Amino acid sequence: MSRLTDFFQQLGKRRVIRAGVLYAAGLWLLLQVADLLAQAGMVSDDFVRWMILLGLIFFPITLALTWFFEHPWHGRPWLAMAGDIAMLLIVSLAAGLLAHEQWTKSFTRPVVAVLILEPTDAQPDTGDLANHLASRFRMLLATIPEIQVLELSSSQHSSLTALPVREKAELLQADYLLAGTVNQSRKNLRASIQLFDASGKLLWSDRFSDRLINQQALQYSIMAAAWPALGLDESRLLQIRELIRGCVYPADENIVKAIAKLERRLGGRETYGLQEYELMLSELDALIAGTEEKGLLHLLRARSRWQILKRSPANKKTVLQRLVMKDLKDLVYLCPSHPDARLYRLRYTRALERQDIDAANLLDNYPSEASIRKSLARIASDNGDTETAIDLAR
Repeated sequence: MSRLTDFFQQLGKRRVIRAGVLYAAGLWLLLQVADLLAQAGMVSDDFVRWMILLGLIFFPITLALTWFFEHPWHGRPWLAMAGDIAMLLIVSLAAGLLAHEQWTKSFTRPVVAVLILEPTDAQPDTGDLANHLASRFRMLLATIPEIQVLELSSSQHSSLTALPVREKAELLQADYLLAGTVNQSRKNLRASIQLFDASGKLLWSDRFSDRLINQQALQYSIMAAAWPALGLDESRLLQIRELIRGCVYPADENIVKAIAKLERRLGGRETYGLQEYELMLSELDALIAGTEEKGLLHLLRARSRWQILKRSPANKKTVLQRLVMKDLKDLVYLCPSHPDARLYRLRYTRALERQDIDAANLLDNYPSEASIRKSLARIASDNGDTETAIDLAR
């Protein structure tokens, strides 16, 4: 034990511990600065990797030189004091940078934009299936409170179509952009998905293929592969898996295609007349009667009935309202974890306009839903809380 004590005393006397702390703090600070420069595109990733390698190599060399050449410290107290001051400054800067990084991570929610997934074959329903995949990715990511996910009406706006990724990110103020292509091959659906950062740099890319009726497996495999690049907690991926599992698709590729087609028509910017929505309703009635996996079909039927209700005379509205609520109730029974089950009920009953609504609970459950924040902003404004209203609207 005495030899070990003597050894540590020698380490302190020869300034080895001091040099090690100073070196480690300085290296960490330099690497943080280099990482920031790499993110800004001012230096390459290879440059940062070489810095890490050289820093690790020279660390034991620095300790050895300090041990064997301690004489520069002897008789020069000003040199020791200068080393102490330099060490305090470097450690303080490193701690400040770390605190700033943690503050930014804690209070800034990265913005994710799901761009249009482009169909790359001539089959007429591939575009519908691509749109369905993009809608599902947006819905799944929007349940994660650590990020903000833009509405598809913004991230897929036609004005962005011809722009490079970097300009899209700048206009959308997005930190991550999910993009890709989709095509069909026999009974398979193939997707090539990419994730970009705000500078347009490709962070991750992969190809996926599965049977068209295996939508749940395909969607989860894509989310699981993209998850590390998004930097999200692994427990949130388990949450996504349960959401996907919670609503089964019909085991019929024609019905899957019909779901994608009707979803696109009901969710697009184009509006139709009463007759067109009644035709959609008739198609949904037939699909629901012909399959056991009806959850997503009930959601679409509720949406089509709501459009019919808005265009129908007053004497028919009460019956249609009950039928809409019945479809949403069936959706909750068949797909209890589906986030749209409660959302559409809130919209269709005008519950979002009530003054006594539980705002905190809604924001927890729907952290990226624009309609929720818009309604809460209106309520806050009516109550004279301008600051809250502005924050929600922003």
